[in-house]
Amino acid sequence: MEEGTLEKAFPLLLTLTTKFPEYSRGFTALGRYHGLAKNLSESEKAYRKALYLDPASTRALSALGNICLESGRVAEARKLYRTCYEKGGNSPDLQYNLACVEALEKNYEASHKYLAEALKLGYRNLDAINGNTGFAHMRKLASFNNLITNYFGRP
Repeated sequence: MEEGTLEKAFPLLLTLTTKFPEYSRGFTALGRYHGLAKNLSESEKAYRKALYLDPASTRALSALGNICLESGRVAEARKLYRTCYEKGGNSPDLQYNLACVEALEKNYEASHKYLAEALKLGYRNLDAINGNTGFAHMRKLASFNNLITNYFGRP
């Protein structure tokens, strides 16, 4: 999958998950494969199986959160992201995703807090921040613009 040859990965992943049906990382890899292949429903099934096998899998929790967010299931995404964080899955991307769900739910103070933490941890995708429609209301706030300016030198 890392080499961009998805067609070669699929039979190997099927063999892995068939021969080792209790190996959660196999299902996590299968979920990633389906995600790269743009098959979100199969990706979600594989990640849910991985999570069933290993409820503490931060990779599966985060990936499922991403699928839910992309599918418009914001409350479910928030729950998955928060669980991921509670299980030790702190990262710049996770904090950014939490900022996104809170902004979509109009919890702007919480969104600002998570975005600040994402930036502190190293999140640097200004295009994603600027293109995120969930942050539209927050862009009107001086505190948001100050935060962006502090990290990027410009809003």
